[in-house]
Amino acid sequence: MKLNVFSKKNLLDEMQEQTMCKIESRGCHVFFFGLTAALVIQTGMGAGQEQILGEGIVLVVGALYLLVEYIRHGLWERHLTATAGTNFLCAFAAAVVVGIFTFARNGYWPEALCVAVFSGLLGFAALQWCMMLTMKRRKTLDEPEEENEDE
Repeated sequence: MKLNVFSKKNLLDEMQEQTMCKIESRGCHVFFFGLTAALVIQTGMGAGQEQILGEGIVLVVGALYLLVEYIRHGLWERHLTATAGTNFLCAFAAAVVVGIFTFARNGYWPEALCVAVFSGLLGFAALQWCMMLTMKRRKTLDEPEEENEDE
């Protein structure tokens, strides 16, 4: 049996390839949300910055990789449409979670409210910017197909 780790030849049929993509997608979600849960639990238990630094770096690098690749391929989300309303609802939900977490940690509601509002506005702006980049890239990717049809 010849093993070549660096071979680009795909040895899977279409059904196996689709199954592998589903498995890898679920694994990515498990790692992503597992790291997020680990960070939240450790922070809630009062762990210091240096204790959560490793998980934080892995989570940020993974999230940035996914973001860049989604934008590069012009993909937004499988189940949600790319609209300002959807982005507002997602940012609002994140702001509520951040506000509750901040209040539970510090016990001072004005600070939790300010942090929640700021994180909501920042999240909404980031989602809008990413949506704009994704839609622009999707339009660029779709244009060559339209030109080929005219010929």
